[in-house]
Amino acid sequence: HALGIDDLIDYEAALAKLAPLRREAVILRFEFGLSFAEIAAALERPTAAAAHMLVSRAVVDLARELG
Repeated sequence: HALGIDDLIDYEAALAKLAPLRREAVILRFEFGLSFAEIAAALERPTAAAAHMLVSRAVVDLARELG
């Protein structure tokens, strides 16, 4: 379904509750569309796999915040 303004407000509020590194990882992946290799470089993670794990954990946190 299409996202409404309330969904966007909920997303922004949940995003603000994440740890800064995890918040940045979510933004880079889903708002800017960076690859895991690009995220690794931007966030000084050792590998694309490490960046993937960071994004995965951030998404779990985000989902928890969204309920």
